[in-house]
Amino acid sequence: MRKILSVMLVLAVLAGAAPVAAAAGSDYADVPGHWAEASINRWSAEGVITGYAGKFRPDDPITRGEFAVILDRILDYQTAAANKFVDLPEAFYTDAMLKANFAGVITGYTDGTVKPEQNISRQEAFVMIARAFKLKAPAGYALKAADAGDVAGFARDAVAALESKNFIQGRDGGKLYPAATITRVEIVKLLDNIIANFIVKAGTYTQLEKAGMVVVNVPGVTFKDVTISGSLVVAPGVAEGDLTLDNVKVTGDVVVLGGGVNSIKILGGSAVSGSIIISKVDGKIRVFTEDGTEVPFVVIEDGRDDIVLEGTFKSVTVNAGVTVTLPKDTVVENLQLNVTANIKGEGTVETATLGLGASGSVFEKKPGTINAPDGVVVTIGGNTYTASGGTVTIIDDTTGGGGGGGGGGGDVGVTVASVTLYYNNPGAAEMTATVSSGTSTFNIASLPDSVVITGI
Repeated sequence: MRKILSVMLVLAVLAGAAPVAAAAGSDYADVPGHWAEASINRWSAEGVITGYAGKFRPDDPITRGEFAVILDRILDYQTAAANKFVDLPEAFYTDAMLKANFAGVITGYTDGTVKPEQNISRQEAFVMIARAFKLKAPAGYALKAADAGDVAGFARDAVAALESKNFIQGRDGGKLYPAATITRVEIVKLLDNIIANFIVKAGTYTQLEKAGMVVVNVPGVTFKDVTISGSLVVAPGVAEGDLTLDNVKVTGDVVVLGGGVNSIKILGGSAVSGSIIISKVDGKIRVFTEDGTEVPFVVIEDGRDDIVLEGTFKSVTVNAGVTVTLPKDTVVENLQLNVTANIKGEGTVETATLGLGASGSVFEKKPGTINAPDGVVVTIGGNTYTASGGTVTIIDDTTGGGGGGGGGGGDVGVTVASVTLYYNNPGAAEMTATVSSGTSTFNIASLPDSVVITGI
């Protein structure tokens, strides 16, 4: 795993000048007495920011590339995208920008550029922050800033997310100045507002410095008998390692951006008031819950590899086309599929609800109940069905969750209340007949010879 260095390239590089980093945690010549002195020294000590020739230069602007470097130092992204940008050369910010691109934090412009050396505006920085930490505003939240009308459409959700949590406040009568260039000290203060506890050393933590968001970017961390008053972000820096919550109360969300098959373990009566948001973009991830833990909501937002859920979960929502594995004895009370997904394993899904976008989803084992709009196709135990009447009813699944091998499996019984006959007669409705003694009878003698039956 890439280690964070205590001495980094500077955030502002002047043409033709070599960067000189100040010692981590030291005072800069232009910082003593500054209103943000404590924040500057905090993030300097963490190695997240550095100065230039003994100065911090708080009021200087910051570029898009420099801000990507800051986010990478905090979250420690593990995977970079291929460089498809026409204006991204080899520079100190290149790797960070490509990692942020892979994570969906930086998307670039329609002309193929990413503008790494362009000064970043306040609203652009807010968007990157909201994407990086998966911040969202409460439903129906309205912006309160005096200049809310100046916030661009692409940034409104992100600005609402930060404003609703009091991470940003207006100035000069409550104005945000969204299009203005953000300064180095404003970035530092924003980080200070958002991240209350920054965990970069493995070990067991039984207390936290202060209330607020916790960011963990190293594997091998255990929280025991503590309350996290805010969200917990499992950063990509956790890599394929583990993080354990033992009798921990989380009042916000648990945002899973890192971790692996060793899992995120939620043990000992822990409780998560918000959601577990799984958005790891590289590699497998496993979330394990022990009996007695309270995990009301799991939302799978992103992923390219298997996601394993082991334990008991009240509600799981899948918004990414991934494979979700439910090992034996796992119970999901309510599973909501909004996209096509593959549900594997011997675990139990009590109720599955499929949206229109989930047509084509595959279940290895039959759910107790399947609700889906008419026409949605689902494969269960190797057999394919089309929803009708808002449900798919399977009464005997001899292939789901059983033993190995065998190709093809056995028969699956289906309870049929009625049969519908579809044909191509323009303007005419399809015929439906109820089942009586195992038979449905249609009278098609009155139909013209040109009619072609198209489906049953």
